[in-house]
Amino acid sequence: MDYAIGLYREMETLLGFANLYLRTLLVGLICGLHWAVFVKMQTDYGEGEGFCAALGIPPIIFAILSALTLLVFFFFFWLRPLMRAVQHPVTLNGAQVLDSVGKWGERTSTSLDSMGKRMGSEGVQKKALSMQEASKRMQQAADRMRTQRSVGKDKLASSLSGGLSESVQGIAYHEPEEWLSEGGQIHVDALQELEFGESEIKSSALNISEVLGDEGFRSVSLLKAPVAQRKLLTEKLSTLKKEYQEDVQWDERTGELILAGPTLDMLPQLEREGFDVSAVREGMYKDGAFVDLNGTAQISLLTDSKEAEHAAEQIKEALPLYTQAKLPQGKAASAYHALQERVDEYPWVKDLLLEQDVLWLPDDHLEEATEVLEGMLAQTTRKIRVNFPRHSRFAASMIADWERSGTVEELAEVLQLAKDESHAYIPEEHYSEFQKKYESYRKDRIPYWRAKDGAVYVIKDRVPVNYGQPPLDGLDMGSFEQLQKEMLHRHERQRMKESQQANPAKAQDVAKAKAKGQVK
Repeated sequence: MDYAIGLYREMETLLGFANLYLRTLLVGLICGLHWAVFVKMQTDYGEGEGFCAALGIPPIIFAILSALTLLVFFFFFWLRPLMRAVQHPVTLNGAQVLDSVGKWGERTSTSLDSMGKRMGSEGVQKKALSMQEASKRMQQAADRMRTQRSVGKDKLASSLSGGLSESVQGIAYHEPEEWLSEGGQIHVDALQELEFGESEIKSSALNISEVLGDEGFRSVSLLKAPVAQRKLLTEKLSTLKKEYQEDVQWDERTGELILAGPTLDMLPQLEREGFDVSAVREGMYKDGAFVDLNGTAQISLLTDSKEAEHAAEQIKEALPLYTQAKLPQGKAASAYHALQERVDEYPWVKDLLLEQDVLWLPDDHLEEATEVLEGMLAQTTRKIRVNFPRHSRFAASMIADWERSGTVEELAEVLQLAKDESHAYIPEEHYSEFQKKYESYRKDRIPYWRAKDGAVYVIKDRVPVNYGQPPLDGLDMGSFEQLQKEMLHRHERQRMKESQQANPAKAQDVAKAKAKGQVK
């Protein structure tokens, strides 16, 4: 038993020894570097070179001052930890070392979290929160080390007696005090992807006709014929005079009929003969590219050819082309007026158009305008880290149940669960809903723990009871051995606390008794 109990101290002693060993190595390295540097400085000083020569200070004076500084550093860095370790020769103060590392880790994680928020890095913030949680566990581990000797005896006794020793000692088992705890927040700047409508030419019909006429475009009528009349229309057009053939383009597959020049008068004749000509548009046409002049001035490619693409490029170069920015309601006017104040920074701002609360962006500067607008619309989203009970293994099953039920499908999609199921990240706007669903899920379920030998335990009246099989509506809380350790440590800490509270009371009683004796 003594050998087994000694094993529980090995880790604490090892930590204490490693702490002293690394500090001693570092002290030796610093002393060696100090000696080498000042030998070099002494040599250079004799030749009128080096740092000391530039300052005009003899190296010996500089060496003495730096040595005194090092002595102060060595006292705090090496001598004081050594003295504390000597006071605990069995453990070399290993628990305190782990506790200090945990505190330093917590401070470092706070700084790292601040850096992550400044950079807008979600990954750095998550690493910082994980480091913070790990640092807290280090401090808890250090606390457990201080009570490990008694806990080691209790655990060994429990193993030999089949748990009867725990009942004799009055060790009580409890479910987790906190079923859900916040582990911090991460802030992410989410860029809102800008959506666009179709491009339009922002100019009058008369100006479009004049400009495109100079580019070789012709005024035409474009008729979209109904499917039922296309064969009849093909027969009708086959009777046209040969001189009209160049002014008529007909595609029976698409039902698009283009009439130009003297053939424009054909539309009333076709209507009299029973053809539906209601879907006719007037516009400018060239090589398969068409611009509608009746309604919205948009470019349409009627054929899939290089000639049509070239004609479309001619239109874009000759006329002002704008694209609608689909912004949330009320945002268009705000964005427009905000950008008007930045004309010196972005000269293209003066070309923006605001029509009936719709913002139009010039196609010539579409890429830059999109980048600026998306930056203006960026929003900071928050995700909350939630920690599940330590060692539990029910989070993945819970989310799977939610997905199967379909009632909280959206929540299951946005929830990011860690691989070890220890924690999850939830968008702030879904946090309240998550809390309600989580409490509703677990409140009527039975927590259970599984031992290494396969036994399943549940807690009844603060006692672990072998349940046989996992409950049908159960919560997998992980390892029973881990639960046992925590309960034993809790019992020992409570016992030590009560002992410490009792000792001062006894000391006061003794002092009062002595005082009464002196008075008598």
